[in-house]
Parts: sequence; structure tokens; C-alpha cells
Amino acid sequence: MQMACTVENCRMEDGLTVRRLRHFKCRACGARFFDDAAMHRIQTERAKFSLAHVV
Repeated sequence: MQMACTVENCRMEDGLTVRRLRHFKCRACGARFFDDAAMHRIQTERAKFSLAHVV
């Protein structure tokens, strides 16, 4: 398995899109792997997203 560090927009299963997220991607199968920094960024963006959609 060859992992490549990449920066791209990632759409999460819940519909959230995190723009320019740095993460690792398997060159063979395209699976994405998120390190601690990426996970913190996703959590921060998700918190912003949920606050923006509170009625």
C-alpha cells in the first residue's frame, strides 16, 4: 500500500465538505486516511457547519 499526502476538498458522509483538507490517500485503492490534524480540522468545520444551521 502506497500512501500519498494530498490536499483536496473532501465531502464527508453527513454532507459536510471540508475544503483544502490535507490528508493521506492510498494510491492503489483511493481510500482516505486522516491524521490527528485532519481530524481536528474536520471537527472544527463540523462545529461551524452545525452552528450555522441552528434555527
